[in-house]
Amino acid sequence: RLIPFIFSRTQAYVLEFGEKYMRVFKEDGQVESAPGTPYELVTTYTAAEVPYLTFKQSGDTMYIAHTAHAPAKLTRTGHAAWALANISFTATPAEWGASDYPGAVAFFEQRSVWAGSPSHPATLWLSKAGDFEDMTTGTADDDACVFTIAADQYDPIAHVIADKVLIALTYSGEYVLTGGTDKAITPTNILIQRHGSHGCNSVRPIQVDKNHLFMQRAGRKLRAFSYAWEQDSYNSPDITLLSEHITRGGIVEMAFAEEPESLVWLVRSDGVLVSLTDDADQKVLGWARQITRAGDEFESVATVPYGDKDVTWLAVKRTIGTSTKRFIEYFLTDWNMHDLDDPPGLMLDCAVTGTDVAGKDTWDGLDHLDGETVHALADGIYMGT
Repeated sequence: RLIPFIFSRTQAYVLEFGEKYMRVFKEDGQVESAPGTPYELVTTYTAAEVPYLTFKQSGDTMYIAHTAHAPAKLTRTGHAAWALANISFTATPAEWGASDYPGAVAFFEQRSVWAGSPSHPATLWLSKAGDFEDMTTGTADDDACVFTIAADQYDPIAHVIADKVLIALTYSGEYVLTGGTDKAITPTNILIQRHGSHGCNSVRPIQVDKNHLFMQRAGRKLRAFSYAWEQDSYNSPDITLLSEHITRGGIVEMAFAEEPESLVWLVRSDGVLVSLTDDADQKVLGWARQITRAGDEFESVATVPYGDKDVTWLAVKRTIGTSTKRFIEYFLTDWNMHDLDDPPGLMLDCAVTGTDVAGKDTWDGLDHLDGETVHALADGIYMGT
């Protein structure tokens, strides 16, 4: 799974999580611990668990939640200097422990918010105001607090989202938590209101303009949760209504690239990549499929800023000869990620570029294309296959 880690527009990374490891990509390449040796961090998360990690970042620290693991934080001190450790909370909630931890995390009103443990699926734990790692409860306004959503059924809180209000998405409904009109949430002041009954799945929601996009329970309908002034309520219209076929099989992951074009990227369970052009100002919603080589599958997607644009990174499972391998790839955006003067011809899977002042007929670095038919472009001229 690919996870974005964005400190700034000039320090943005893509983190590759797999079977108890994490690798790092930056700009247009992999971060190395030594020449030719990819940097790798040991983790406790299995390949089966990484699709269900939820995370929230503050500066150089990312908080990570998973129901089977104690809340953890990932810290960065350099391109190839990362550390992952369990959070040492002050007054860890008594309800947590032994594969019974919150599965969702967010930040809201200077508090860390944790929610949705297996034994307390509808409960939210908020830290002390101004200290993400102090869970000491009390009655003072800045004390940590614990709230449970009262509902007909205790479906787990899958995601918590911080906006002007705190949003909790469960498998059966959408809830808004506030301290009342223009008031902060405190241990003695909480208002919980239900604003929908569509329910969500485990796919991490994304924000596009004023909308929070989330996948409905079955993974087929993409809904846009936002406030409707005319109704004085939060609504979640189905934005796949006119293109129901596009998400056939279900969506497993999504990401948003704002520049140079507003695009939502969604990975289907069958390995097809789907794009949504979303321009609320122009009232434009346009769906499309992005298909790679027959038999290959997109598995994960993430976007990070690179200069004045956003770059889309992908994990792709490809068959090379008789072997199945996974590749970390990215889309060239605006053509100049490598400062290319002549852009045509790079709209190809697994494209490789190179420069030689004198010119040459033999090129290396193409092992990943062994046995494949390739197209060649030289000085802007198509050279054939």
